[in-house]
Amino acid sequence: MQVYKGSALKAWFLSKPNVRRILIPSGDSFHIMNLDEIIDTDYYLITHKDFNSITIEEVELITD
Repeated sequence: MQVYKGSALKAWFLSKPNVRRILIPSGDSFHIMNLDEIIDTDYYLITHKDFNSITIEEVELITD
């Protein structure tokens, strides 16, 4: 699993033309996220990758 800062996740996504969707769990289903919904200073964990989508969860980065 990989943790990305929001700005790095956006750059990674834009460099992968075959990845078309970013999904985030929402209750019993998933929400398709727009890039403007990803906050540059927050951290996100990529929990699943397949050929054309990734699933992410927002996480808190603990440095101590």
